[in-house]
Amino acid sequence: MRMKTWLMLGVLGAVGVAGWKFHASESEATDGKILRDRIWIDHMPRSQRDMIEAFAVLSEQPVGVYNKASMWAGSFEGFRYEASGGEMRMLFPQSGAREQVRFKARRCNDRGMDFCLDITGGKHGVEHYYSREGWEIGSVDDEVTRLRALEAAAPGDDDAAR
Repeated sequence: MRMKTWLMLGVLGAVGVAGWKFHASESEATDGKILRDRIWIDHMPRSQRDMIEAFAVLSEQPVGVYNKASMWAGSFEGFRYEASGGEMRMLFPQSGAREQVRFKARRCNDRGMDFCLDITGGKHGVEHYYSREGWEIGSVDDEVTRLRALEAAAPGDDDAAR
C-alpha cells in the first residue's frame, strides 16, 4: 500500500510539473509574440515638445531600437538581440555596450492602452511601456508595398507645380 501511494504521488507530481512547464513556456511564447513587431511608448505626448520614450524589436531581423523624441527633436540607439523566454540579451553596436534584461509583455487596459510591457535590468529606456491595437509593425515587404502605393497615389511633379 505504501509503495502504491508513493508511486501515485510521484506520477501526480510529474504531471503537475509538466503542466506547469507547458503553461510557462506557452506564456513566454505569447509574451515574445506580443513584444515583437509593435511600437511601444512610455506615455502619450502632451505637447509638441514633450519627449517620449519609444521601443521596438523586430522579428524579421533580430534588431531593435530605443528612441527618445518629441515632434521636433530626438535621439535613438539601435541594438541586436537574442530573446528566449522572458529574457533578452542586447548588443549596442555603436557603443559596444551589452545588456541582459527581463521582459513581460501582456494584454492590459491601462492608460487607454491595450498592451503593457515591463523591462527590468537594463540601462536604456524606461521600465514601463504601452501599446495599442493597430500599432503593429509590418514586414519589410508590407512596408515597401505601402510606400509604393503612397507614391502611386501622390500627385505627379506637374500637379505639384500648379
